Amino acid sequence: GWAQDLSGKKDCARCGKGSFQSDPGKVICLACVPGRYNAMDAEMGASECARCPQGWSQSDSMATSCNVCLPGSYQDAPEKTSCKDCLIGRFNAFNASTFECEHCPAGWVQSQSGKKMCTPCPRGKYQAESGQAICIPCSPGKFNDFINDGSAACKDCPVGWGMPHPEGVECLMPLPGR
Repeated sequence: GWAQDLSGKKDCARCGKGSFQSDPGKVICLACVPGRYNAMDAEMGASECARCPQGWSQSDSMATSCNVCLPGSYQDAPEKTSCKDCLIGRFNAFNASTFECEHCPAGWVQSQSGKKMCTPCPRGKYQAESGQAICIPCSPGKFNDFINDGSAACKDCPVGWGMPHPEGVECLMPLPGR
């Protein structure tokens, strides 16, 4: 944790924050490499840099701290230079996550990576599977009248009722005499 780069000096200088020296008799302190940090006060000197833990990262050298992985990302390994974005169809709502992102549940989707939440399927659409990017329109004779409730299935129109709306949002009672 100490170094001396001037000849004739009797004292060594302490390695400051973001640097270290593990070998005695060296002339310079070394910078912490990306993925590691040193937050120690200069009075103590540092003989090594700490690894950024899971859920955190650091892309800079000479770092004094690590950066938390924000919602929509995660890091499942220590000593990394960046966080991983959630894939399409997945989400993560927490800081410092160490686990892969969760699949969007059935009825909910996410079409972009790096997101902290999923979007519910709108009226006239559904998604039966988890971890999907898009909602599927209801097929003819079926409807979904839930408003942003995340439907995993469409319902059948009652017998004899019609579906004039191609969006599948409602079925209509047949007109008299038809």
